Amino acid sequence: MQRIVLLFAFSILSVSLCLGYTADTTRPDTISIRKAVIVTAARIPLELTSVARTVDVLQSADLMRLPARSIQDALVFVPGVDLRSRGPYGAQSDVSIRGGSYEQTTVLLNGMRLTDPQTGHHQLNLPLAPLDIDRIEIVKGGASRLFGPGAMDGVVNIVTRTATSSSVLGSVIGGDFGFVEGRFSASLVSNNVHNIVSAQRVQHNGYRQSTDLHMTSALVTGGLTEGATTVSWLGGWVDKSFGAGLFYSPRFPDAWERTATWLAGARVMAPISDNWSTTITGLYRRNNDEFLLKRNDPAFYRNTHTTNTATVTALATTSFSIATLTLGAEGGIDNIVSSNLGDHDRVRGGLSFELRANLTDDISATAGYNIMAFSDRTPGYGFGLDMQWRPSADHRLFVTLNRSYRIPTYTELYYRDPTTVGNAALKPEYALTGEVGGGLMIGELDVRLSAFMRNGRSLIDYVERDTGVIFVADNIEAVDIRGIEAVLTLPVSKLWAASPLTLLQWTVNYSDVSSSSAATTRYTRDQLRWQSIIRADVTLPLDVLCTFTVRIVERYNDGVMRSIGDVRFQRSIGFLRVIAEASNLWNTTMIEAGFVPIAPRWFRAGVEASIY
Repeated sequence: MQRIVLLFAFSILSVSLCLGYTADTTRPDTISIRKAVIVTAARIPLELTSVARTVDVLQSADLMRLPARSIQDALVFVPGVDLRSRGPYGAQSDVSIRGGSYEQTTVLLNGMRLTDPQTGHHQLNLPLAPLDIDRIEIVKGGASRLFGPGAMDGVVNIVTRTATSSSVLGSVIGGDFGFVEGRFSASLVSNNVHNIVSAQRVQHNGYRQSTDLHMTSALVTGGLTEGATTVSWLGGWVDKSFGAGLFYSPRFPDAWERTATWLAGARVMAPISDNWSTTITGLYRRNNDEFLLKRNDPAFYRNTHTTNTATVTALATTSFSIATLTLGAEGGIDNIVSSNLGDHDRVRGGLSFELRANLTDDISATAGYNIMAFSDRTPGYGFGLDMQWRPSADHRLFVTLNRSYRIPTYTELYYRDPTTVGNAALKPEYALTGEVGGGLMIGELDVRLSAFMRNGRSLIDYVERDTGVIFVADNIEAVDIRGIEAVLTLPVSKLWAASPLTLLQWTVNYSDVSSSSAATTRYTRDQLRWQSIIRADVTLPLDVLCTFTVRIVERYNDGVMRSIGDVRFQRSIGFLRVIAEASNLWNTTMIEAGFVPIAPRWFRAGVEASIY
């Protein structure tokens, strides 16, 4: 309780730094927290408040207000998400949810699962900038019954923007440490066909040895509607070369890495009878990865990996008087050619179903099952049940229980370098996750509370050998997590129209992690114990919009509570938007991932232009 009080007091004190002025009462509308949001990270798309589990949604309006230059930057502001950046602004980041590891979160693009059998370190290798995104849905808790292996602790579904009119967008940003960013996007709408073409270039010199970044990406998205049939497509490429110093060991401060990722996908949604509709998706992804332990001495240690994955999914949905049923089938192949892991091929296929029923006017239930077979592994399965009681639009209570699973990656099975050794005898890991939670509106105050648990068995981690010199992949018998989450959101401007503070949000997460293994591991005890996020949207004089955030975190590995402040200012002048933002305002020092310290205070400024 004392820590919660301290977190709240510190958060309020931090927000007060932004409030010492008299504001103009003319400003854009505050983001509506009651706006209906359709969540598509499920077999059956539902309104956000009808999903019987905790789901956070970062909308495009949030991405325009937050001091975020990449998807990774934006995810740090989501409660319960632990975003471990090894390099800033999209270089490489691991995403985990509620105490899980980076391998136990599934990433989707427009609802299509992005599979990387090499390693979860590359899941966020995506040719996307915030201007390409309509929303990011974060579904918390086990979801293998929906998306198969990997979705043990949650799902991040990135939904791209759909063009509604022809337009051109562009931006140029510069900042500390030689930071330069240029972005361009063009939308073309003609009758029932729409397309968006976008590209970006980001580079900086790094804030310490071997932390530089050079990234180029391009993306094409589009679709058409013909009667009741909808077709959509996407294709993209991202090339990143970046300093990888201290990623895995303090012995190699000058490591370097380059990844190049191509992807292409399509979706067709159409009715097949009066009672049935179908959705068919196909996604291909290719990832090239080159890693050097000494960037100026490639012959010392060099790894190259090329991974190809292809997945086709077919869903058929029908509705009865009180229920909706979705049947699914999936097939895919994985291929890797690697100088370190060897060459491997895998065929996979699975079946699933989900049934959602309205038991009464106030109570709904959703049950589902998924089984996936592999040509080189034993089959895995996931199942679960969600129930929700919603007596009114402003009150709801839910409970969810799910079993999820994951097979080891090729890196965990076969990788070998001077500090890390894989284990070909690894077994699949699985977990039982549960949550009880709910939400209510108290006037304009939106309150969300939940308690969650995860009982993990045979979880995969790297166990210390030889006093920290060598880490070997192994199955840990049991890792259990218990936690709570609270989110309070208040649109202040609806209570006081003249208030300069328009939106205030405060979140708290606490997780308790216990392990049956007494050995030192890389990830199990390197999780967040406490996390609090405060966000304040403020309108300054001359209609300057300010978003100020403070993140307070404490990790198990050192037990020290730290705070990181970020701020963004923007002012619209006709078709131009002037931007100034800064990260890590008070130069907090912290090891966030591997042995890499987080970036120091970093200023950026520039302009965005929108022509419609």
